[in-house]
Amino acid sequence: MITEITLVTKNYKTQLNNFVSFYATKFKQEINGFLIWKLRSSDSYGFVNKLAKKLAYWYTTEIKRVLLYELSEQKHWHLNKEDYEQIIEKTLNEKYKKNNDLLYWEENRIKEQLEEYLLGSHYLDIEGFLRFRLKWFIEVLDNLLDELINEYLMKKEYEDFLSVLQYFVKDQPCRVGKVHLIYRKEQFELKNELWESFSREYLESIVNEEETGARDEELFMSAVIALTPKEIIIHTEENSITTKKEYDTELDFFEAVETIFSGRVNYCTNCKLCERYIRK
Repeated sequence: MITEITLVTKNYKTQLNNFVSFYATKFKQEINGFLIWKLRSSDSYGFVNKLAKKLAYWYTTEIKRVLLYELSEQKHWHLNKEDYEQIIEKTLNEKYKKNNDLLYWEENRIKEQLEEYLLGSHYLDIEGFLRFRLKWFIEVLDNLLDELINEYLMKKEYEDFLSVLQYFVKDQPCRVGKVHLIYRKEQFELKNELWESFSREYLESIVNEEETGARDEELFMSAVIALTPKEIIIHTEENSITTKKEYDTELDFFEAVETIFSGRVNYCTNCKLCERYIRK
Protein backbone atom coordinates (compact mmCIF):
# COMPACT_ATOMS: atom_id res chain seq x y z
CA MET A 1 0.00 0.00 0.00
CA ILE A 2 1.35 3.40 -1.02
CA THR A 3 1.44 6.11 1.65
CA GLU A 4 1.34 9.72 0.44
CA ILE A 5 2.13 12.69 2.68
CA THR A 6 1.58 16.26 1.52
CA LEU A 7 3.79 19.12 2.74
CA VAL A 8 2.54 22.67 2.17
CA THR A 9 4.19 26.04 2.74
CA LYS A 10 3.82 29.65 1.69
CA ASN A 11 6.73 31.30 3.48
CA TYR A 12 9.41 28.61 3.56
CA LYS A 13 9.58 27.53 -0.09
CA THR A 14 13.36 27.54 -0.42
CA GLN A 15 13.78 25.58 2.78
CA LEU A 16 11.12 23.02 1.80
CA ASN A 17 12.65 22.55 -1.65
CA ASN A 18 15.98 21.81 0.03
CA PHE A 19 14.30 19.34 2.37
CA VAL A 20 12.48 17.27 -0.27
CA SER A 21 15.50 17.15 -2.59
CA PHE A 22 16.62 13.97 -0.79
CA TYR A 23 13.40 12.11 -1.66
CA ALA A 24 13.23 10.13 -4.89
CA THR A 25 9.45 9.76 -5.20
CA LYS A 26 7.89 13.22 -5.01
CA PHE A 27 5.49 15.45 -6.90
CA LYS A 28 5.42 19.25 -6.90
CA GLN A 29 2.59 21.76 -7.32
CA GLU A 30 2.21 25.51 -6.84
CA ILE A 31 -1.31 26.81 -6.25
CA ASN A 32 -2.27 30.38 -5.23
CA GLY A 33 1.20 31.12 -3.89
CA PHE A 34 1.48 27.87 -1.94
CA LEU A 35 4.21 25.31 -2.61
CA ILE A 36 2.92 21.74 -2.36
CA TRP A 37 5.08 18.65 -2.27
CA LYS A 38 3.64 15.12 -2.22
CA LEU A 39 5.98 12.43 -0.91
CA ARG A 40 5.20 8.76 -1.47
CA SER A 41 6.42 5.47 0.01
CA SER A 42 5.27 1.85 0.25
CA ASP A 43 6.48 1.60 3.86
CA SER A 44 3.67 3.23 5.84
CA TYR A 45 4.87 3.34 9.48
CA GLY A 46 8.57 3.38 8.63
CA PHE A 47 7.97 6.24 6.20
CA VAL A 48 6.13 8.32 8.81
CA ASN A 49 8.74 7.60 11.47
CA LYS A 50 11.68 8.56 9.26
CA LEU A 51 9.91 11.60 7.84
CA ALA A 52 9.03 12.85 11.34
CA LYS A 53 12.67 12.48 12.39
CA LYS A 54 13.96 14.36 9.33
CA LEU A 55 11.33 17.08 9.64
CA ALA A 56 12.19 17.56 13.32
CA TYR A 57 15.84 18.06 12.42
CA TRP A 58 14.78 20.44 9.63
CA TYR A 59 12.60 22.50 11.99
CA THR A 60 15.46 22.78 14.51
CA THR A 61 18.06 23.79 11.92
CA GLU A 62 16.86 25.55 8.76
CA ILE A 63 13.50 26.77 10.06
CA LYS A 64 15.00 27.78 13.39
CA ARG A 65 17.40 30.16 11.65
CA VAL A 66 14.56 31.74 9.64
CA LEU A 67 12.39 32.04 12.76
CA LEU A 68 15.18 33.82 14.62
CA TYR A 69 15.38 36.40 11.83
CA GLU A 70 11.60 36.81 11.80
CA LEU A 71 11.43 37.26 15.57
CA SER A 72 14.32 39.74 15.47
CA GLU A 73 12.64 41.86 12.81
CA GLN A 74 9.25 41.78 14.55
CA LYS A 75 10.42 42.69 18.05
CA HIS A 76 13.73 44.47 17.52
CA TRP A 77 13.21 46.47 14.34
CA HIS A 78 15.66 49.11 15.61
CA LEU A 79 18.59 46.74 15.02
CA ASN A 80 20.25 46.51 11.61
CA LYS A 81 20.94 43.36 9.59
CA GLU A 82 24.52 43.11 10.86
CA ASP A 83 23.25 43.19 14.45
CA TYR A 84 20.70 40.45 13.68
CA GLU A 85 23.34 38.23 12.12
CA GLN A 86 25.72 38.56 15.06
CA ILE A 87 22.97 37.84 17.58
CA ILE A 88 21.54 34.90 15.65
CA GLU A 89 24.95 33.31 15.13
CA LYS A 90 25.62 33.75 18.83
CA THR A 91 22.28 32.11 19.63
CA LEU A 92 23.03 29.13 17.42
CA ASN A 93 26.68 28.79 18.49
CA GLU A 94 26.53 29.55 22.19
CA LYS A 95 23.11 28.24 23.12
CA TYR A 96 22.97 25.17 20.89
CA LYS A 97 26.43 24.01 19.85
CA LYS A 98 27.54 24.30 23.46
CA ASN A 99 24.31 22.82 24.80
CA ASN A 100 23.54 19.55 23.03
CA ASP A 101 20.92 18.69 25.65
CA LEU A 102 18.75 21.64 24.60
CA LEU A 103 19.05 20.76 20.92
CA TYR A 104 18.29 17.09 21.56
CA TRP A 105 15.29 17.97 23.74
CA GLU A 106 13.82 20.27 21.07
CA GLU A 107 14.40 17.85 18.22
CA ASN A 108 13.06 14.83 20.11
CA ARG A 109 9.94 16.67 21.30
CA ILE A 110 9.16 17.93 17.80
CA LYS A 111 9.73 14.45 16.36
CA GLU A 112 7.22 12.94 18.80
CA GLN A 113 4.63 15.59 17.94
CA LEU A 114 5.15 15.16 14.21
CA GLU A 115 4.97 11.39 14.38
CA GLU A 116 1.73 11.52 16.36
CA TYR A 117 0.25 14.05 13.94
CA LEU A 118 1.32 12.31 10.71
CA LEU A 119 -0.06 8.96 11.85
CA GLY A 120 -3.48 10.63 11.94
CA SER A 121 -3.15 13.09 9.06
CA HIS A 122 -1.10 12.93 5.88
CA TYR A 123 -1.37 16.69 5.22
CA LEU A 124 1.19 18.93 6.94
CA ASP A 125 0.92 22.71 6.76
CA ILE A 126 4.44 23.78 7.74
CA GLU A 127 3.43 27.19 9.11
CA GLY A 128 0.22 25.90 10.69
CA PHE A 129 2.07 23.18 12.57
CA LEU A 130 4.50 25.80 13.84
CA ARG A 131 1.75 28.19 14.88
CA PHE A 132 -0.54 25.72 16.64
CA ARG A 133 1.53 22.69 17.63
CA LEU A 134 4.97 24.23 18.17
CA LYS A 135 4.10 27.37 20.12
CA TRP A 136 6.46 26.21 22.85
CA PHE A 137 9.33 26.04 20.32
CA ILE A 138 8.75 29.62 19.19
CA GLU A 139 8.61 30.72 22.84
CA VAL A 140 11.95 29.03 23.56
CA LEU A 141 13.55 30.83 20.62
CA ASP A 142 11.91 34.12 21.57
CA ASN A 143 13.21 33.92 25.14
CA LEU A 144 16.72 32.99 24.01
CA LEU A 145 16.71 35.83 21.52
CA ASP A 146 15.55 38.37 24.12
CA GLU A 147 18.28 37.23 26.49
CA LEU A 148 21.04 37.50 23.89
CA ILE A 149 19.77 40.79 22.45
CA ASN A 150 19.86 42.30 25.94
CA GLU A 151 23.41 40.99 26.38
CA TYR A 152 24.36 42.33 22.96
CA LEU A 153 22.94 45.80 23.63
CA MET A 154 24.63 45.97 27.03
CA LYS A 155 27.94 44.91 25.47
CA LYS A 156 27.56 47.46 22.70
CA GLU A 157 26.76 50.20 25.21
CA TYR A 158 29.82 49.18 27.23
CA GLU A 159 32.04 49.21 24.12
CA ASP A 160 30.75 52.68 23.22
CA PHE A 161 31.56 53.78 26.77
CA LEU A 162 35.12 52.42 26.43
CA SER A 163 35.50 54.27 23.13
CA VAL A 164 34.56 57.53 24.83
CA LEU A 165 37.10 56.86 27.59
CA GLN A 166 39.74 55.99 25.00
CA TYR A 167 39.10 59.29 23.22
CA PHE A 168 39.22 61.16 26.54
CA VAL A 169 42.50 59.55 27.64
CA LYS A 170 44.11 60.14 24.25
CA ASP A 171 43.68 63.91 24.65
CA GLN A 172 44.85 64.05 28.28
CA PRO A 173 48.44 64.90 29.25
CA CYS A 174 50.25 62.04 30.98
CA ARG A 175 50.56 62.67 34.72
CA VAL A 176 53.01 59.81 35.32
CA GLY A 177 55.47 57.88 33.18
CA LYS A 178 54.78 54.30 34.15
CA VAL A 179 52.56 52.38 36.56
CA HIS A 180 52.65 48.74 37.61
CA LEU A 181 49.28 47.07 38.08
CA ILE A 182 49.51 43.87 40.09
CA TYR A 183 46.64 41.42 39.96
CA ARG A 184 46.61 38.27 42.07
CA LYS A 185 43.78 36.18 43.50
CA GLU A 186 41.07 38.75 42.72
CA GLN A 187 43.04 41.58 44.33
CA PHE A 188 44.65 44.62 42.74
CA GLU A 189 47.61 46.76 43.71
CA LEU A 190 48.96 49.82 41.91
CA LYS A 191 52.61 50.94 42.09
CA ASN A 192 54.56 53.79 40.52
CA GLU A 193 57.63 53.35 38.31
CA LEU A 194 59.81 53.13 41.44
CA TRP A 195 57.64 50.19 42.57
CA GLU A 196 56.18 52.24 45.43
CA SER A 197 52.54 51.51 46.27
CA PHE A 198 49.76 54.04 45.83
CA SER A 199 47.60 53.90 48.94
CA ARG A 200 43.88 53.33 48.59
CA GLU A 201 43.31 56.70 50.27
CA TYR A 202 45.43 58.43 47.63
CA LEU A 203 43.68 56.63 44.80
CA GLU A 204 40.28 57.61 46.20
CA SER A 205 41.47 61.21 46.48
CA ILE A 206 42.36 61.51 42.78
CA VAL A 207 39.09 60.11 41.47
CA ASN A 208 35.54 61.35 41.86
CA GLU A 209 34.10 61.24 45.35
CA GLU A 210 31.43 58.89 44.05
CA GLU A 211 34.10 56.23 43.59
CA THR A 212 34.85 56.08 47.32
CA GLY A 213 33.96 52.62 48.57
CA ALA A 214 33.77 51.26 45.02
CA ARG A 215 34.80 47.76 44.06
CA ASP A 216 38.52 47.28 43.48
CA GLU A 217 38.28 47.00 39.69
CA GLU A 218 36.19 50.20 39.52
CA LEU A 219 38.52 52.16 41.79
CA PHE A 220 41.70 51.03 40.06
CA MET A 221 40.27 51.67 36.60
CA SER A 222 39.27 55.21 37.62
CA ALA A 223 42.66 55.76 39.25
CA VAL A 224 44.61 54.62 36.20
CA ILE A 225 42.49 56.90 34.00
CA ALA A 226 43.10 59.81 36.38
CA LEU A 227 46.86 59.16 36.38
CA THR A 228 46.94 58.77 32.57
CA PRO A 229 50.30 56.98 32.47
CA LYS A 230 52.50 56.67 29.39
CA GLU A 231 52.88 52.95 30.03
CA ILE A 232 51.00 50.34 32.06
CA ILE A 233 52.67 47.09 33.07
CA ILE A 234 50.21 44.44 34.22
CA HIS A 235 51.77 41.80 36.45
CA THR A 236 49.67 38.68 36.76
CA GLU A 237 49.68 34.92 36.47
CA GLU A 238 50.18 33.64 32.95
CA ASN A 239 46.84 31.81 32.85
CA SER A 240 45.08 35.08 33.72
CA ILE A 241 46.52 36.67 30.59
CA THR A 242 45.42 33.72 28.49
CA THR A 243 41.85 33.50 29.73
CA LYS A 244 41.24 37.03 31.04
CA LYS A 245 38.37 35.54 33.02
CA GLU A 246 40.12 34.90 36.31
CA TYR A 247 37.92 37.08 38.48
CA ASP A 248 34.19 37.40 38.93
CA THR A 249 33.14 40.73 37.48
CA GLU A 250 30.80 41.99 34.80
CA LEU A 251 33.61 43.84 33.08
CA ASP A 252 36.70 42.26 31.58
CA PHE A 253 39.18 44.49 33.36
CA PHE A 254 42.24 43.59 31.29
CA GLU A 255 40.50 44.07 27.96
CA ALA A 256 39.03 47.35 29.16
CA VAL A 257 42.48 48.67 30.11
CA GLU A 258 43.86 47.53 26.74
CA THR A 259 41.05 49.31 24.89
CA ILE A 260 41.22 52.58 26.81
CA PHE A 261 45.03 52.75 26.82
CA SER A 262 45.57 51.40 23.33
CA GLY A 263 49.26 50.74 22.65
CA ARG A 264 50.34 51.54 26.21
CA VAL A 265 49.70 48.19 27.92
CA ASN A 266 52.20 45.38 28.40
CA TYR A 267 51.99 42.17 30.41
CA CYS A 268 54.64 40.69 32.67
CA THR A 269 54.74 37.29 34.36
CA ASN A 270 58.42 37.00 35.24
CA CYS A 271 60.13 39.87 37.06
CA LYS A 272 60.99 40.78 40.66
CA LEU A 273 57.49 42.12 41.23
CA CYS A 274 55.99 38.92 39.85
CA GLU A 275 58.28 36.81 42.02
CA ARG A 276 57.40 38.81 45.11
CA TYR A 277 53.66 39.34 44.66
CA ILE A 278 52.34 36.83 42.14
CA ARG A 279 54.16 33.65 43.05
CA LYS A 280 54.68 34.23 46.74
